[in-house]
Order: sequence, then structure tokens, then C-alpha cells
Amino acid sequence: MSVVLAGPAMNFILALLVYIVSLYVEGIYVNPSTAIQEVERDGPAEQAGLRVADTILSIDGERLAYWGQIEKILVAKKGESSRYTVLRGADTVSIEIRPRYDEESEAWRIGIVSQLPARIGDVKKESPAARAGLRTGATILSINDTIVATYAELEDRILPRPGRPMKFVWVYGGKTYTSVITPASGDAASEGERLDVVKVGQIGISPYYEKVRISPGEAVVYGSRAFANLFSSIIDFLGKLLSGHATIRAVGGPLRVGVMAGDMIRWGFNYLIYFLAFFSLNLAIFNLLPILPFDGGHFVLGLIELVTRRKLGNRVQTVLTQAGFVILIVLMVFVLSLDIFNLVR
Repeated sequence: MSVVLAGPAMNFILALLVYIVSLYVEGIYVNPSTAIQEVERDGPAEQAGLRVADTILSIDGERLAYWGQIEKILVAKKGESSRYTVLRGADTVSIEIRPRYDEESEAWRIGIVSQLPARIGDVKKESPAARAGLRTGATILSINDTIVATYAELEDRILPRPGRPMKFVWVYGGKTYTSVITPASGDAASEGERLDVVKVGQIGISPYYEKVRISPGEAVVYGSRAFANLFSSIIDFLGKLLSGHATIRAVGGPLRVGVMAGDMIRWGFNYLIYFLAFFSLNLAIFNLLPILPFDGGHFVLGLIELVTRRKLGNRVQTVLTQAGFVILIVLMVFVLSLDIFNLVR
């Protein structure tokens, strides 16, 4: 039983190590803006007087360089009130806020969401954005003569318009550029109770973040947290799939994995590394299915022998193995057919 679990265990360990080592080498990506995009209704921030578009300059005299520092301070304060210095328009105001413990996230919150500026981070190679000349650090000023100030506004205009040419105006290096960009059609997860895959407009850009180097201890903490979040999201998806709250179109096989890997390469090496962790964790979970010839099936056989103190007969094992191979072949044919359907539609 320990031998058959060794393979999946190494897949789990590999995914965890990829996150820890990558975060230590690359650093964490942080939002350099401390401007507020959304204030939770009836939350501590709203009750204290914080507003949308306010920029938090400091907390208890500690200057803020990026958004993540707010969460660190909330953790350190453990529910104590803090004095927030806020830039509102041309005025500076001081507001005292006591955080509230959120049971769902198990963290102290004041009820605010960060505002990402309409600035470009990574640009995917061979994408519409790359062909138009957009580069990392460029700031989008307008789309179809409509001013955009945040990355959320940028997405609101691009996502619903696959295949429709759009006029982009952006600034980079002190110069203003104009180009017509046609968003490509790509897959994205739909919103709502039932998870589905929908076609949206994509030009191959990501929001701008800055890198902050972290210590080995912080890398372990952040890497473990990222690993746990990925694991829980995979399990959550499988639960939705079995309960009918997710469409079968969201399932991908070897062809889709190949396409995704190619996309990760065009995004950059760090994306490919994180995709390796995602793939390794999926492989570990899939290999634990309690059917032969997967390791999970062999583990179940060992568990039966451990409980009953009797070895299953060769005939029973042969039948179980043959049944498992039939299930595996049917599953492979189904997933390949699904991949082909998703790629050609």
C-alpha cells in the first residue's frame, strides 16, 4: 500500500515544491496600487466612511507600498482598531477602522477590494495585443473612444466582443499609440451557480503586478497556501462535476492539455512552471481513483487484504483489472472526443 501511494505522493510533493521554489526565486506578485475599487456594504470600511476611489496611504503611520501590506497589518493587529490615512481627491483624511473576523475566509477583513489600474502586465506572444505592439507597462487610455481607468473596465469592454475590431489608445514610454485590435475567441469559466465554458474576447494581456522578494520561510507559507488553494479548487470542481453543477465541457484530456501547455509557453516560462504544478496535482488525484490499474485501485486491494486478512483470488483480481481497463479505455475515448469537440467548436 505504501509503494502504490509513493507515486501520487511524489506528484503532490512536486506540485508543492514547484510553488515554494518558484515563489522564492521569482518573488510574489503584488498590486502596486492601494486605491479602493469596491467597498463592501455595511462592512467596517463603509461604516467608518471609506469610499470607492479612496487611496490608502498609511495605516498607523506605516506607509503602504502595495495592497498586500494591508492584509499583513490586519493579521498582525488581530482585530484591533487602526488609524488609516487616506487620499481622497486632493484632500488627506484620517479614519479609524476596527476589522471584522470573516468566518468563511478565516481572516480579519474591513470590507474593501483593490483597484487594478488599466496597466498591462504580461503580453502573450503571437496574441492580438503582441501583434499590435502592446508591451508590459503600457497603460490603456481608451477603447473605442471610451476612457478606461481600471483593469476591470478594460475586461468589461473586451470580454463580450470576440472577433470585433476595437480601437485602442495607450501610452508607453511617454508616447501615445493608437491601433485597431480584434479580440480572439477563447474559453473562460462562466459565472453563476453552474460552471460552464463560454467563448469570450481575449487579446492576450494580464494585469500589471510588481514583484516583491520574500524569505525562504515566507516562500513556504505562500507556496503551501497556493498549493492548498489549487487542491481545494480541483476537489471543488470534481464535486460540481459529479453533482451536475459543472458542465462536462470543462473537462480536458491530452489534446487540451497540449494546447494549454502551448499557451503557457507563449505567456512565459513562469506560467509553464505553475502549469507543471497544476498538471502534477491533477495527475496525483486522477491516479488515486479506486479502480484498477490505477494506484488507487491497488491501494483498495491492499486495504481489503489488510481488513479481511485474506488475499483476493487471482480470478477476482483478473476480472477487476479487465473491468478497470474497459473503464479506462471508454474514459480515454470519451475525453479525446470531448477534446476534439472543444477544439473545433
